[in-house]
Amino acid sequence: MGKAIAFATPVFFLLIALELLVARARGMAGAYRLNDAVNSLSLGVMSQVVGLFVRVFNYGVYVLVFEHVALGNWPGEWWAWALAIVFYDFCYYWNHRLGHESAVFWASHVVHHQSQRYNLSTALRQTSSGAFLGWIFYLPMAVAGVPPAMFAVAAIVDLLYQYWIHTEVIGKLGWFDRWFASPSNHRVHHAVNDRYIDRNYGGIFMAWDHLFGTFVDESERCVYGTRTPLNSWDPLWANLEVYADLARKSMQCERWSDRVRVWLKPPGWQPAAANGSARHKPHFDVSQVQTYDPPMARPVRAFALAQIAMAILGSMLLLWYAEVLPPLPLVAGAVAVVAVLWLTGAVMQSRLRMSRAIAAEIALVGMAIFATGASAATARAAPPPIAPVIVDDARVQYAVELARADFLALQSFDRMHVTVLLQDRDGHWRRGAVEGDQLAYPASSVKLGFLVGAVHWCHEQDRAPDCLDEFVRPMIVDSDNVATGEVVDRISGDPNAPAAGNDADAWIERRRYTERVLESAGLLGSQRLFTKTYPTNSGEEPAELERLAWQRLGRNAMTTNLAAAMMLNVSVGTLEPQATDYMRSLLRRPASSGHSSLGGGLPPGSKHENKIGSAFDTLQDVMYAELPGGRRLVVAAFTNGWDSQEPEPWDVAKLGDFTARLLQKLRLDGAAGREPRYVDASPAGDGTVSWQWRVRQPGRYQLALWHEADPGNTHAAHAILETPGRRDEIALLDLSTWGRRWIWLGDVELDRGRTALVLTTSAPGKLAGGRLRIARWPDAQVD
Repeated sequence: MGKAIAFATPVFFLLIALELLVARARGMAGAYRLNDAVNSLSLGVMSQVVGLFVRVFNYGVYVLVFEHVALGNWPGEWWAWALAIVFYDFCYYWNHRLGHESAVFWASHVVHHQSQRYNLSTALRQTSSGAFLGWIFYLPMAVAGVPPAMFAVAAIVDLLYQYWIHTEVIGKLGWFDRWFASPSNHRVHHAVNDRYIDRNYGGIFMAWDHLFGTFVDESERCVYGTRTPLNSWDPLWANLEVYADLARKSMQCERWSDRVRVWLKPPGWQPAAANGSARHKPHFDVSQVQTYDPPMARPVRAFALAQIAMAILGSMLLLWYAEVLPPLPLVAGAVAVVAVLWLTGAVMQSRLRMSRAIAAEIALVGMAIFATGASAATARAAPPPIAPVIVDDARVQYAVELARADFLALQSFDRMHVTVLLQDRDGHWRRGAVEGDQLAYPASSVKLGFLVGAVHWCHEQDRAPDCLDEFVRPMIVDSDNVATGEVVDRISGDPNAPAAGNDADAWIERRRYTERVLESAGLLGSQRLFTKTYPTNSGEEPAELERLAWQRLGRNAMTTNLAAAMMLNVSVGTLEPQATDYMRSLLRRPASSGHSSLGGGLPPGSKHENKIGSAFDTLQDVMYAELPGGRRLVVAAFTNGWDSQEPEPWDVAKLGDFTARLLQKLRLDGAAGREPRYVDASPAGDGTVSWQWRVRQPGRYQLALWHEADPGNTHAAHAILETPGRRDEIALLDLSTWGRRWIWLGDVELDRGRTALVLTTSAPGKLAGGRLRIARWPDAQVD
C-alpha cells in the first residue's frame, strides 16, 4: 500500500490546487487556512511513516488468520473483486461507527475530525494509531476466504474513494447522495451540530447507514471540528490527547470495572453518569465554537510551507524504498520526518524559534547520514545471511496433492516426487510435498549442486565467483557433461586414476567436495552428489577409481525437498552469497524452452531460473520463479516421464501442465493481471481446425496449445494467426508427438477485434484440435 500512496500523492496535491482555485473563484475565501492545512498534512505524513512499522497489525494478522482459519478461497473473477470491496466497506462501517461510539476507538479516530476546516487536506489527516485495533473489524473477510491481495486492493480502493468527498466546493448530488458516500453526506459526518453528530459512517456506500439507522441528510450549515477542540498544531499531541485524557479519567475511578469502562464506553462517559440508559449527547451550541488561529508572520508561513514539502518528499522516499532499506536507516529516516513535523508545529505555535528548529534539523540530517553509514558498515561486517525459514503448510500441501493427482491422471508415467515452496506475505516459505524425502536419480539436475561447489571453490582460492566459468557456464547453460567432468576434477583436485596403487578411500573423500559444501549448509542429508554425468571428460562410462567410487557409494541421488531448498538458498542469496548474481545469471532462461520443463506453466512475464535433468526414463526439474504480482515460489519435481524418442524442443515440456494446475489451485494463475483464457477448437468444413475469440483491448499475449498425441496426426501443421487485415504463420507443429502437454506457440501483439488461430497442413495425416490458452503479459491490456 505504501507505493500506492506514493503514486497517488501528486494526484492528491493537484486536486487540492484545483479545489483551492474553484473555492477562490466562488468567493469561498475561508476554505483553506495555511496553518490548519499544514497540520492536516503533517498528520497524514506521520500516519504513513508510522504505518511502515505497524504492518503486522493492519495486514500481517489478516494473512495469519486467512492461512489458518479461512473457510475457503475466493475466486479471482471480477465479481469477486467487486464483492470484496462491498464486504470491506461493510466492515469499515462498523470500524468507523465504533470509532465514534467507543472511547478507545475514538482516541484513534479523533485525529481525522480535529480540523475546523473541511477540504481535501482534511482527507489526508489520518491517525497513526488506528492499526493497533482496527484490524479486528476485517477478520470476517479473512475467515470468509477473501485472499490477502484482494483484501489489500479493496482497502486501497475504499481509502482512495473517500478522498474526493472531503470538500465544500461540490454541493448536493441528488439520488447519488442517498446511496453513496458523497461530499454532502460526509460533511454531515464531520459536523458537530446536534442533528449531525455521529452520522453517515459509510466509506463508499450509504446502504449501511440506511440499514442501521445512522443516515441523516444535510439540511443546515455544518460546523466542523470536535466538541473539545485540539487547539494545537503539535502532531504528536493530536494523536495522544484523548489517550492521555482517558488514562487520567481511568486512574481517577475507584472501581477497576469503571477503569475499564472508561475506555470502552462512549466518549465522555463517567462512572457517576452510568445508569444503563441509552447514550445521549448533550446539546452543543455551535455558535460558541471558537476558531483556533494563532497569528503567523510571513517568514513563519514560508518556513511552514518549506517544512511540509520536505517532510512529504522524505515520507515518499521512505514509502518507496521501505522494503529494501535496512532497519537502522529506515528508523532514522522515520524519526527525522516525525521530528520535522513536530518542529513545524512548534514554530507555527510560537513555542520555538525558527533558528533553533533549523539547527535541530541539521542535527537530524547528520543523524540520518550517520545511521546510513553505520548500517552500511554493519552490512559489510555482518555474518552470512540466515537461511530462509521453511514451514509445512496445509493449504500449499493440499494444492500440491490436487495438482499432482490431476496432472498424473493425464500422463503415461506414474512416478512424481514433488516439493513446492511458496513465499508468504510474512516472508516465510510455506511447503507442500509428496514423497519429498524419497531419493531419486537427478540426472543433470545434480549440476545445480556442482555449481554451488564450483563457486565455493573459487571463494576458497580467493578468486572471483566465475573463476571456473570456462567449464561452469557450459555445464549449466548447455548441460554439457564433458564440462561437468572438468568442474568435478578441478574442485576436488583429483581427476580419474587407476584403481590399482591408489588410496581409494582418500580419493573418494576428496571427490566428495560438493557434498561437504552442502553438508556445511545443512542441505545434503542422505543425498549423493559426487559422480560425474556421463559420457564425460574421462570416458563414456565410469572406469577405474570413478567406477570403484560408484560401486561403493552408488550413483547420484537427490530428494525434491533438499533440491528445492538448495535452489531457494541460491536464488535468495543465502548459499554462497558472494556468487549469487553469477549463479542466478547462469540459471536464468526462458520459461518456454528446451531447457525448462516446469516453466511452461508460468504466467507470461514471470522471472524463471531452473536446472533441468533428463536421462534414461527420468525427467527432473528444479525451478525458482518470481510471478508478475511479486509472489515467489520454488518447485522441484523428479519423475519417470522422459521419452528420448520425442523430438526437440518440446520433448521436456510435460511438467509445465503441473505448474499451471498448481498455480490454479493456489489462485495464482492470474498473477499477470487476469486468469488465462481458454478456447476450444472448432473443426471447419475445409479440413482446417480453428480457435476464435475477440480481443477487446490491444496488448501482448502468449499463446499455448494443448492436444493429445496420435501417430495418425500430421507432422506438419501450420499454426496461422488471423487478425483484422493480417494472416501470419507463427509456428510449425508435429501433431503426431508432444501429446498431453502445453506447447508454446509464441508471444504475439494483438489489436482489438475478432482473432482466430487456424491449423492447416502441408503433409499427410489428420489435424487435431485441443484447447488454446491465451494469457496476457503484465504490461498489456486484458481482453
